[in-house]
Amino acid sequence: MSMRRATRPRFITRAGGAASASKHEDNANTMGRMAGESMAGASIDYDYLPMFYSDLFELGYEAVGDTDPRWRRWADWEEPITRASSIIWRDDRVRGVLLWNVWEQVTRRGS
Repeated sequence: MSMRRATRPRFITRAGGAASASKHEDNANTMGRMAGESMAGASIDYDYLPMFYSDLFELGYEAVGDTDPRWRRWADWEEPITRASSIIWRDDRVRGVLLWNVWEQVTRRGS
């Protein structure tokens, strides 16, 4: 097994129904907390759908779910090239949401 694969924990998402991997801060914090609780004896299912985000100066995004560019998407550009909400779907099910310059709409667990 390559080191790259060994460092990418995978989990099944309820929303997507497929194996997923997330290397973002939100997933690392939640997975680490839940692993600690499990080691302390709690019986926990990892049913969390991590969010991810990125910022570059005044531009940025927040997203949740599967945002694979191969899937169908619909976008509502509130301001051309500046602000949008995008829904990604496959097999007639919503698989992800991407918000471009729409801030603090994806709620983190425990927030």
